[in-house]
Amino acid sequence: GAGVEIAACCDVRFAAESARFGAPIARLGFPMAPREAALVAQAVGDALARRMLLEAATFGAEPLAAQGFLAAVVADGALDAHAWAGAERIVALAPQAARLNKRTLRACRQPGNGDGMQAAPDPYAYAA
Repeated sequence: GAGVEIAACCDVRFAAESARFGAPIARLGFPMAPREAALVAQAVGDALARRMLLEAATFGAEPLAAQGFLAAVVADGALDAHAWAGAERIVALAPQAARLNKRTLRACRQPGNGDGMQAAPDPYAYAA
């Protein structure tokens, strides 16, 4: 459960073919904290989150990739190389662009802000 909570906070997620995901906290007799449950539901989708929390169900990597939770599923043993290659692609780019893109994507998730134009008082200030 804690692993899927941490993964839900990540920008990009990869998994090996044999990976399993779930939040079987119900087996321990208590619920997931509301904030963490909201993060998981937003990341995996409401239907899978309900199954994870209410049934203590776990899922393989493929269903999570189909849901959009995972960017890629790779062969067992290839995960480290795949993750490093992705990290190298990201760090080769402009960090300020990444920050602004992340800010805009967060703003797009805010109610009533579907176009992201309220991400900053002047959304084009970076180009000045």
